[in-house]
Amino acid sequence: MQVKNRNIMYLLLGISLAIYSAIVWIVPWEKNGLLVLSYCFTVVAFLFQGILWKMSWEQSESAMSKFYGISILRLGIIYLAVQIVLSFIIILASKVIPNWIPILLYIILLGMFLVGILATTKVKEQIDVLETRQKESTLSMKKLRIEAEYLSDTYTTQKKLETIAEKLRYSDPVSSDALMEEEKELVLLLEQVSQALQDENQELFDTLADEFLSKLEKRNRLCKMYK
Repeated sequence: MQVKNRNIMYLLLGISLAIYSAIVWIVPWEKNGLLVLSYCFTVVAFLFQGILWKMSWEQSESAMSKFYGISILRLGIIYLAVQIVLSFIIILASKVIPNWIPILLYIILLGMFLVGILATTKVKEQIDVLETRQKESTLSMKKLRIEAEYLSDTYTTQKKLETIAEKLRYSDPVSSDALMEEEKELVLLLEQVSQALQDENQELFDTLADEFLSKLEKRNRLCKMYK
């Protein structure tokens, strides 16, 4: 979330709390223990909103992660709305209900909210971990593709470089631990290909390029097999 938008949301939250506080303390209903209890639980609900807004957006990068971040935010808003409505009901009925009922209701509501937040946050964390791993797992092949395209653009007369770049472009970039050795060999081979071109050793370049294409084909077959 951008700093400007975040500050606006915090400002709206503060204004809402100020309006709620004014209603609670200015309206001439009886100022008793249940009113204080209701006010305290509602302030806690407001404080949770600030925490949730920060947690649900600032740590979200992907669309899926932001989706669950929105779910966390929505859950917090529902909790706050229910808490505000319930607090006014308790304040209005404070003369006719025993103290233990509001306490129990507030604790149950807070507990349900915390369980929901913990469950949704856990799912969001797992998605973040999986997407981070996926991003890392594609890094090696993406670097190979960029390097091959650079070499192809630099040495335009070498048709095998175009073939290598094209094969890498259409290769599945998602890697795994089982493919690490093959991809390390591809990285090393591409470095040797580049060095052969710099040394103007056409025969060595042809040999290395053919070997690279062969190993790339093997890597892609293994990639399909492990899926």
